[in-house]
Amino acid sequence: GGSMPRKIAVRGLLDDLDDIDAARRKGAKKKANNARLATSREVMEMRSRQKKVPRKKKDGYDCTKHVLVYKIGGGRYAVPKKRIFIKNEEGKEEIFRGVFGNYKMAWYELWLSGKPLSVERNLADLIAELPPAYHPKTGQSLLREAVVWAPAKKIRTFNPETNRKGSRTLRWHDGERILVRMVLDNHAYTLIENDKRIHGFVHINMYDGKALPTPAADARVKDAEEWLAMDHNEDSEQVLTEVGGKLVDTKKAEKDGEGANSWDPFNHLSDLGM
Repeated sequence: GGSMPRKIAVRGLLDDLDDIDAARRKGAKKKANNARLATSREVMEMRSRQKKVPRKKKDGYDCTKHVLVYKIGGGRYAVPKKRIFIKNEEGKEEIFRGVFGNYKMAWYELWLSGKPLSVERNLADLIAELPPAYHPKTGQSLLREAVVWAPAKKIRTFNPETNRKGSRTLRWHDGERILVRMVLDNHAYTLIENDKRIHGFVHINMYDGKALPTPAADARVKDAEEWLAMDHNEDSEQVLTEVGGKLVDTKKAEKDGEGANSWDPFNHLSDLGM
């Protein structure tokens, strides 16, 4: 009597099912979109983090793969951990002091506390007697050779008091520096650091309070070569100046005065009766 016709009831049920499917599809689509957004957000965050990870040239480091090395005088940069840490003969991990030499022959500049001639004579022999060393990747034997160079030259001198000419040895940086060409490893580093005639390496970086020597720039070697080529000879004309027939040691006068040009020959006119 009052019941809904069968056809209408079925149609209504189908419509309800369609709505349910549509809702499910819509929900699934929304869920999928949310998942995609979340994934996209993670990707963006990851890329953002990657951008924020400073590279070696951007004065920073990825702490999982690199360590910070500080330059003396300011600045820092990152070095891969696998280059900083090596295993010694006993299998223990230690800091590789020659990391910046990269197992290659290079010039190093040293501070001296003793006579350069003494260091020049036997430092190369001491290095040659060190235990053998090998490249960690290739296994190739490293050279146990060294060239020790203490730039020096003999110059002519003139003594105005005795009016005699002579000669003396002039040394680069007054004998306080020498150059050594070698393959630097931990054995060579320890040898140099324990030598009482040597203060240490001139050019170093620091990691965890440990010194990491760096090879001398080509300009330092060139500087020594140019210094050798310069003329430092002293002649009587350079040392003495004639004032009214009187020879005056201008270099000594300048040294005793307040400045390089403090000696004035006109101040000595009274000595000549003028």
